[in-house]
Amino acid sequence: MAVARVLIVDDEPVLLRAVSKMLTNRGYDVLQANDPRQALETINGEGPIEVVLSDVLMPEMSGMDLVREVARISPQTACILMTGGIVDSAEISQSLPVLHKPFPMSELIAAVVEAVARSTNLRAELRASVEISAALRWEAQSLRYECVKFVRQSVEPVSRLKRKLD
Repeated sequence: MAVARVLIVDDEPVLLRAVSKMLTNRGYDVLQANDPRQALETINGEGPIEVVLSDVLMPEMSGMDLVREVARISPQTACILMTGGIVDSAEISQSLPVLHKPFPMSELIAAVVEAVARSTNLRAELRASVEISAALRWEAQSLRYECVKFVRQSVEPVSRLKRKLD
């Protein structure tokens, strides 16, 4: 069984293959995407993915925009960016890891291990939020039922009194 599912997104085929091979050799189930659009299709169609490892500079959509979209559609997926250039630190969240190409395998593996742990925590938080949401919905339904019941009980005596006065 794979350690975790990792989606690698890069428009450079050589780097895509190299990083895929490094992670596959370490037991990860690796999916590949040549661009952000393909990555989003993969996330929507392939089931849970623990980590998205994306290049920063790509045609059509930046890695940061991809990370934002991944957070929206799959909040339990952790992300890592990688770049061969300079990154504007104002544009990237402090909590988002950035690997600088070329990076050693040990740095890649360490970042992915941390991201898998973040993904596990995000899944637990999402599960807890869903449970709280379900409990709140149940409580709201109960309160709604009690309010309707109270209003009906309150209206009944007023209706009887009104009939007596007429």
